[in-house]
Amino acid sequence: MGNTINKKTIWALIIIVALIFAGTSSTRLKFGNVILKDTLSGSLKVTSGGIHVDATDSINCGAVAITVGALTGLSGGIFFSSANVYIDDDGNDLKYATQNSGGHFFNDNVTIDSILTLRQGTTVTLESDDSLVTVTSSCMILNSDDATSTNRTFTISDGATTGQLLIIEWLGAVGSKEGEIIDAGSESGLNGTMTFDALDDTIMLKWTGTYWRELSRTEH
Repeated sequence: MGNTINKKTIWALIIIVALIFAGTSSTRLKFGNVILKDTLSGSLKVTSGGIHVDATDSINCGAVAITVGALTGLSGGIFFSSANVYIDDDGNDLKYATQNSGGHFFNDNVTIDSILTLRQGTTVTLESDDSLVTVTSSCMILNSDDATSTNRTFTISDGATTGQLLIIEWLGAVGSKEGEIIDAGSESGLNGTMTFDALDDTIMLKWTGTYWRELSRTEH
């Protein structure tokens, strides 16, 4: 009888311990079949796959529980949103996909040890006089379908933010595809009207918040 009681007691203890461990392990970080211990030293590196947190779960940092929503809205630090940021396949390039914040802000100095590139937007061809060119990138390529610059005058839309830079390069050639930006309205900061009548004619502008101020121009 005593042996029977002891066996039942032992099995009961085993079940209780198993339930305790099952409940405890579910709150720990798990990779595949590996459950991390309560504490880790050093840093955590994932060489394959990733870290997934369910929408109803959270990550505990000290006494603070960070929810999934908070992971994309931390103040005072760097945060990543799966819809916005990804690392290129070669592991070297951090890229930004389409996102809703409208921009990436740096509140301190930015140092670039390599190359700063302004990608060229789609070429815009002027097909009528007094056209409004919408600014879609910091480097825009313009062209026209008329040989007379005064038949293809144009203005440009307002800048998005104060301090925005804009470089306009001309794709047309002398006597065949010409255009002219008028020194008026939001372009009142220009040093006079500029005629684009040669390949690679270029003007650089800066948005003041009110108008485009000319920084430089190159006419061939």
